[in-house]
Amino acid sequence: MNIQAQKQQGFTLIELMIVVAIIGILASIAIPAYQDYIARSEAGSALASLSPLKTGVDAALLNGNRASITADQAGLTYIGQPDLGANPLGNMGVTVFAANGTGSLTFVFDDSSPKAAGVTLTLARQTTGVWTCAYTGGTNAPALTNLVPKGCTYTA
Repeated sequence: MNIQAQKQQGFTLIELMIVVAIIGILASIAIPAYQDYIARSEAGSALASLSPLKTGVDAALLNGNRASITADQAGLTYIGQPDLGANPLGNMGVTVFAANGTGSLTFVFDDSSPKAAGVTLTLARQTTGVWTCAYTGGTNAPALTNLVPKGCTYTA
């Protein structure tokens, strides 16, 4: 009598279930971390969009324009709109600068950014010429404290 042992081919059901469980655990850790990474990069992108406009404001103030600085003078029209700059993440704007040189540049996130929806990034100019950065508002306040761009402060 010649009995041959059959070799096992493929995977058992329990082995496949273990692999699926491991992938599920890894995904449950990776997806929130990735969403935080995206929100942090969007905040950095908003700051990078506003920062070049500081030069236009400072130049207009140095040229003697102390009454009001338009969006055009701040350089906002390079985006294509005179009052609010269109951006895939939200809208940029320039508040009226006072005679003493104070005023602000703002970026308001719209709903396209789930973690930063409703948040306003503000670059404010002091009378001394120093710019400060503030990250305010939003519906996701507790989750945003670690997403604030470097050099900015967060207030709910």
